[in-house]
Amino acid sequence: MIYKYFNELPKQINFLKTNSKIFGKFEDDFFILKSFFDIKIYNTSEIDIEERYLTINPDYYFKESKKIKLDLFVLSVDSDNSHFINLIRYIKTNNLKKLEYKKNHFKKFLYKNFPLREIKSYINKLLSFFELEIFKFRMKWFWFPFIHFKENVYNGYKIGISDYNCNINKDKKFDLTFDFISLNLSDEKSKKIYKDTVYGKPSTVWKNYYNLLFEKEHYQDYLNFEDANIINLGVDDGFELPFF
Repeated sequence: MIYKYFNELPKQINFLKTNSKIFGKFEDDFFILKSFFDIKIYNTSEIDIEERYLTINPDYYFKESKKIKLDLFVLSVDSDNSHFINLIRYIKTNNLKKLEYKKNHFKKFLYKNFPLREIKSYINKLLSFFELEIFKFRMKWFWFPFIHFKENVYNGYKIGISDYNCNINKDKKFDLTFDFISLNLSDEKSKKIYKDTVYGKPSTVWKNYYNLLFEKEHYQDYLNFEDANIINLGVDDGFELPFF
């Protein structure tokens, strides 16, 4: 059997470590899930043909699955966007024993694992502890200071690679374009995530992303692992090749 997301995994897992060059680190990280699954770790030399095992190494799975009872958990190895990698980071960063979304957990996860942008103004550094910042609002003849609630600040830094869409001014033409795209999305879940991403607060975007960590990795909706031909066009640095 091939598992494509966390919610499919059985609660009791006999996990095989294959110590491959590509997947060895991810095999070590898999054991971090021991707080949420009953996981026993085995080396390939310890296999009992009567037992069923789980691997995250696709090469090993397709080579050995006809000989032993073997399942595959498919993951992406993209260092920024992999659901598996980011869920492990979220757990490790917050030393979690229970899987749940909390805004402060996610802010710490972003702070520890992704690029930071320094807040240069001394007063804004102080205000960042209260999720506030001062920015200048242009009146007709002069600049006027305005205090603004800012969720994406943490320990004197802006977290996340860029500012969020909720902070960008939008004119009527933008709203009309948004409505056109939203109407053409095929399901309500996609429409909600699209609206949250464009108009929602950072914490709304973060919670949506956290929920996606338990679903299929990117590309998986388009892959048939039973009968598939895949053409790779050299996207980015080829992180998806081991995943395929």
